[in-house]
Amino acid sequence: MALYFPHRCRGGVTFNTGYLYITSGNALYQYSMTGQQLKKLYEDTAREFTVYKTAICVGKIYVTNSSHHKLITLAMDGTLLSTFTDQELIGPKDVHVTFAGQVLVCGQDSNTILQIDGDGQRETYNIGD
Repeated sequence: MALYFPHRCRGGVTFNTGYLYITSGNALYQYSMTGQQLKKLYEDTAREFTVYKTAICVGKIYVTNSSHHKLITLAMDGTLLSTFTDQELIGPKDVHVTFAGQVLVCGQDSNTILQIDGDGQRETYNIGD
């Protein structure tokens, strides 16, 4: 089985509670498992890679914005909750939530992995320091 989309599938796919979350490079979409687009949750068309990788945990969606060096936190309905920036986070390419709920974001151009609190608000520490 293959699913086809009317937009790019660029950055990634995340599965959560029966839904697929697909990034196009500048938008985040929610799809059913049969490929039906349910909602465009978030969009930032300022540049490419403004909506790149995602991770979902405890009712929040974490999104990397590689072009503007940000980690964005969204509610499950796409409402913007917070934006995290730090001089040690340059070109965030991936985000992961551990089983313990720790948010880890990888800065490709800064060669760092930062741990962010569950609200996406602050850096706890720079892993590797």
